[in-house]
Amino acid sequence: MEQELSRHTGFVETFELEYPCLTITAGAKGTVRASFNGALCELRGRDLMGMEYLLPLVGSRISFNIYTMQGRKIAGDIRPEVSVSDA
Repeated sequence: MEQELSRHTGFVETFELEYPCLTITAGAKGTVRASFNGALCELRGRDLMGMEYLLPLVGSRISFNIYTMQGRKIAGDIRPEVSVSDA
């Protein structure tokens, strides 16, 4: 797995829970659109476990590192971003 050197920000574009509950599990999945270039990256449930306070995730602003694995761009090391209006 290869990691890009800089941290990025973006918005969760899609997110699908593995089970119809309000708990993020390892099998949940989604996508995030990077703000810097509009690239679409995969989100994996296992990287978001324990972040139920972000639900509903779609539209949430996050920061992340981009990893390339088998030609796929994956967002990892996810952290919620707080906007001025949220503070």
